Amino acid sequence: MRGLVSLSRLVVVLACGESDADYSNDVASQMHEALTVDLHQLVVAAQALQEAAPLTQGRGWDAQADFVAIAQMKNEWLRAHAAYEHVEGAVAPLFPDLDSALDTRYEDQLAGGDAYAFDDHGVVGFDAIERVVWSDVTPAVTVAFESALPGYAPARFPATEQEAADFKNVLCAKLVADAKALEAGWSARSIDVDAAYGGLVSLMTEQRDEISRATTGSEESRYSQSTLDDLRANVEGVEALYGIFRPWIATKDGGQDADAKIEAGFAGLDVLYGTIDGDALPSDAGTYAALLATVTAAVDPSLDGSITNEMTRMGALLQR
Repeated sequence: MRGLVSLSRLVVVLACGESDADYSNDVASQMHEALTVDLHQLVVAAQALQEAAPLTQGRGWDAQADFVAIAQMKNEWLRAHAAYEHVEGAVAPLFPDLDSALDTRYEDQLAGGDAYAFDDHGVVGFDAIERVVWSDVTPAVTVAFESALPGYAPARFPATEQEAADFKNVLCAKLVADAKALEAGWSARSIDVDAAYGGLVSLMTEQRDEISRATTGSEESRYSQSTLDDLRANVEGVEALYGIFRPWIATKDGGQDADAKIEAGFAGLDVLYGTIDGDALPSDAGTYAALLATVTAAVDPSLDGSITNEMTRMGALLQR
């Protein structure tokens, strides 16, 4: 998968006999160090995406003439987006404004309209760039879904030299600026451990919702058809960051049993996602139904023994 690997290499070192305050401080320190590396990779990939955007002369983009540049933009977008999906659970609740600017869906940014698709107003961030770069291959089900939205405009390549320049120097530049702001904010900020842990739980719960949206063409990476890769990156990132909390959770009543169930749930999702080829959610109805049912059971917060049920229960104990 395209997800980053640094989080999965964490070595958790928490001393035995620590107080809750000590554990909380240790968790915050290790999360801070781990995500600093990954957030820098997000910045690097966003910059590479902007650099790859072609500055055309006397025309807009052409699928054949700009084939290499468009292919490179797609690769860098996937790399940048995977980087964000990998850390999203921890950073989104701490930096809601930047999360909104980076990773809000097209339909949720349309309230004020988006008269010009290549500037830094209206629809911005990953969705805005993805709509443009993959506009010539947007799935029909997604077009059907979006065309019913108030303020909708068909996704398209830049049609003029000015639009191409604005895509590169305005829209992509905003993505880079927001990624840098997130990196700087994370570096300077003290971490709210409770909020970060809650963000991990929420991101796991959303696994089910992302899959269920596919039938309407409204899943997250709907244009690039890489939503399954998003889910893999989310699980990998949450599992690695949850690992920092494991020694602390083990000190709580029932913590070892809960931890075993949570780890088994992560392992099951890892195996499940690994059995499906490619980066898109499966188009075969039977495979899709089985995927949705299995993931729903794994992340249903009301189901005893599920990942989110056990994480929520342990999270309440950590906050005492």
